[in-house]
Amino acid sequence: MKVARWVNDLAIGVRLAVGGGRSALIRLVLGAIGVATAVVALLGAASTTTILEDSQHRRTADELVTAGPGGSPVEPGAAPAALYGWADKSSFRGEQVEITYLHATRPDHPMPPGVDRLPGPGEVVLSPALARLLDSPEGELLRPRFQGERVGELPKDVLGEPTTLKAYVGADASFTEPGSNGTPVERFGAAPGGGGGDGDGRSPELMLLALLGAVVLLLPVFTFVATTSRIAGAQRDRRLSALRLVGSDARQVHRIAAAESLVSAVLGLVLGAGVFLVARQLVEGAELFGTSFYATDLTPDLLGGALVVLTVPAVALLATLVALRRTIVEPLGVVRQTKPVRRRLWWRLLLVVAGAGTVFAVGSGGPLEDGSRALVVVGSALLLVGVPVLLPWLVERFAGRVRGGAPSWQLAIRRLQLDSGTSARVVGGVAVVLTGAIALLTVLTATLEGVAAPDSSGSLSSTLVAAVDPRVLADVEKSLATVPAVRDVHVVRLLDGYPAGSGQSPSDDIVVVDCSLVTQLTTARECSDGQAFSVAEGNAVLRSGAAVEFRRSPTGGPDFEVVGTWTVPGRLDKAELVPLPPGGLPSLGMPGAARRGMIIATPGAIGGAKLPVDAQATLRAEVDRPTSDQLELIRNAFAAHPWRTAVYPGGPFDAGFERKSMETAQQALYTGAALTLFVAGFSLLVLAFEQIQERRKPLAMLVASGVGLGVLARSLLWQVAVPIVLGVGVSVLTGLGMAALILRIAGLPLSVDWLGVGALAGGAALVTFAVTAMTLPFLRSATRLTSLRAE
Repeated sequence: MKVARWVNDLAIGVRLAVGGGRSALIRLVLGAIGVATAVVALLGAASTTTILEDSQHRRTADELVTAGPGGSPVEPGAAPAALYGWADKSSFRGEQVEITYLHATRPDHPMPPGVDRLPGPGEVVLSPALARLLDSPEGELLRPRFQGERVGELPKDVLGEPTTLKAYVGADASFTEPGSNGTPVERFGAAPGGGGGDGDGRSPELMLLALLGAVVLLLPVFTFVATTSRIAGAQRDRRLSALRLVGSDARQVHRIAAAESLVSAVLGLVLGAGVFLVARQLVEGAELFGTSFYATDLTPDLLGGALVVLTVPAVALLATLVALRRTIVEPLGVVRQTKPVRRRLWWRLLLVVAGAGTVFAVGSGGPLEDGSRALVVVGSALLLVGVPVLLPWLVERFAGRVRGGAPSWQLAIRRLQLDSGTSARVVGGVAVVLTGAIALLTVLTATLEGVAAPDSSGSLSSTLVAAVDPRVLADVEKSLATVPAVRDVHVVRLLDGYPAGSGQSPSDDIVVVDCSLVTQLTTARECSDGQAFSVAEGNAVLRSGAAVEFRRSPTGGPDFEVVGTWTVPGRLDKAELVPLPPGGLPSLGMPGAARRGMIIATPGAIGGAKLPVDAQATLRAEVDRPTSDQLELIRNAFAAHPWRTAVYPGGPFDAGFERKSMETAQQALYTGAALTLFVAGFSLLVLAFEQIQERRKPLAMLVASGVGLGVLARSLLWQVAVPIVLGVGVSVLTGLGMAALILRIAGLPLSVDWLGVGALAGGAALVTFAVTAMTLPFLRSATRLTSLRAE
């Protein structure tokens, strides 16, 4: 019997939602549209896991699994491998370009997924995005790196994103020679369990910003769901009062109201899912938040989709029940229409204090572990929730202390005094977006100022270091000399010195370098050509006047031939290598300080000694404030001999990489804030229409009494302006405070981009005022005298 009563109550709620005439239909449609807009955003967020997993799977599908280090050992004297490969990650104007060089020696070589055949020497296979770029005027400086004949197009199977710039380039037989970068390849595809972790290069700080961005952009969505579920609250209360008049008790009334709100939520859920399915087809290939998607990637995972399906109706239901918590629905009226109880401040401040305390407790200067990131995200979420919770109290206090003014101002203030919560809730979602966006913008600004900053001399020059096959060294030097930004090109030759007549193991490293680099990279303050220096003398084997042999082993075995001899100068001055800063580039072709003896010889000290043709050569060049085009010319100088050169990470190529990442994050922040503000504005528009519809009787009465339509329009504007001004003030203060706490963790000073903060605040205010302006035509129709006669 009890179940039947519940079913009957729910059925009444459904009938009131869908069969209550034109006004009920309008309420249902408005509520469903508001919920649908939020559902689209939530389904997009629930697809994040699928996007990352599918993209990572495609990105590693053709990863080279090489023999030797990291793979199976190559036996001396064994037959040549069936396939040689080398994956090079270059870039073009800030966009990453992935180039895989391949050379097959036998027909039984492994094949990457989705490719019918490998490119031969002089052939290339390009991704669709790279092909479009090369065919466009913007790709002029990129074409020298892909001079081969196009023989195919890379499939989706090996492209992380539709906009991925990727190519397979066929190499000739020199790819397998010593001194080249070619490495035997066993297969394609990352090992099981590989390709995850931190291999994507994301720093903990960027991961934290991504988590905070998700909180900032998604938290307002739930606010909008809760707000739109309370559309036509006054009309609903009058209907419930009528139900009490015909015999329904308070519990029945609550069940009927819950069913009515669930109809709107479920309809919005279905509508939002349909819009999402259509929208994901339209965004395929479009760049959003610095990345692009395939339509199939935008598929919510099972857990995320289930959470959206369950959470949206639950939030709508909870909002309805909370709204009825302090509402006493009687047969002859609703007690809520009396003067509301004054709001209390203590529990609202408690949220803000708890959030700030949680973030503050993380500490400063330490590494961001998973637990620390979780605390920062939880504390930031509490701070963000505190903004819309605190705003109704501020609006109530402000409206309660204002007296006098123009008629439109007095009408607006009186409305806020009677019902400050509705306007504050409407603006609260916008305030949350603004708070989080200001916090993230400030953190990004402070981080960006620490990236690629000038040194103490104010110079932005950087050092380029590359390993170059001596056989192409002269050509690379000549090409670099044509770039205006390149100056002071030096060549460092690293040789293995063997004592004459000794065994197989080399004794000391012999480095041939000019005097200008000697004084830069060692402790020697004076140098002249013909001079030689001893480094790490305690580990040295070669002494002054010792005979040295330069050897070559054609087979890699114990047999060798002497290609040149040299006599160590009679005078060896002492010097030490300058210690490398953290992340510094190799100084003399070695990763750090000398591990064995080293002799640094100037060209005059080497004299006419014959050096091995394949001896390691390192090219160093100072690059002074390169433009974007000059950087591409530098890359092209190396691209002419791709597998015979290897540029060390860092230098001018990577000096702006982290800065580019931060700038992309800034663009993603502005884009995300704009999209969330659009959702907020749409919800505001729905609620504004509903409020005018709900108040059309008193508004029509005011017009009939002689109040001008312009006065009413200005009063509506003031009703929105007061909460938005207070909301912007709270958002700026809370956002900057939140940013200061986060920057304290990273050990960075607070730096505020006031122009960006002003743009975000202005955008939030503009959205709110634009929504108010869009409701004015509806206000005119709602205040006609015919509407009053209908009442």
